[in-house]
Amino acid sequence: MRKMLCALLLFVGCAQPVRIIEGWAASPRATYNGHQIDADALCAGVLCLGEYRTVLFNHESNWPIGTMLEVEFRDEKVWVKIAISREETELWTKIQEGILTGLSISVIALEEEMTWLDELDTDGTVATIVIILEVSVVSVPANPDCRITAWYLER
Repeated sequence: MRKMLCALLLFVGCAQPVRIIEGWAASPRATYNGHQIDADALCAGVLCLGEYRTVLFNHESNWPIGTMLEVEFRDEKVWVKIAISREETELWTKIQEGILTGLSISVIALEEEMTWLDELDTDGTVATIVIILEVSVVSVPANPDCRITAWYLER
C-alpha cells in the first residue's frame, strides 16, 4: 500500500504544468475592416461560445492549438482563459517572446445594420445579434482591443 501511495505521489508530482494565456477576445470597438459588434450582442454571444471550446490559430479550423477553460463578459468585453496544447511548443515560445499577442473571434452576424463609425470616420456595419463560433490566437487582430494580457504556467 505504501509503495502505491509513493508511486501516486511521484506521478502527481511529475505532472506537467498547463500553458495558460488570458486576454480580451472581443470588444464593441470597431475593427480595422469596418465591423463592430454591439456590447449586448457580445454578452449574448458569450453564451454560445461556451459550447465551442476548441481554440484555433489564425482562425484555421485545421489548426487547433488549445482549449478554452473560461469565458466571461467583463467590462463590455469578452475575456478568455485558454490552455495551450503541449504540442504547440513553437507557438508557446512566440507568445512568451511577445511575437504573438493577438486574440480574435469568428462570428455569424444574425442581425446587423449600416451605420457611421466615428472611430474610423467611415460607414460600417454593427452586428446586433451574433453567434460567436470560436476564439483564435492571431498575429494581427482586426480589433485593436483584443490582446493576450497574461501568460503563465499552472499546475
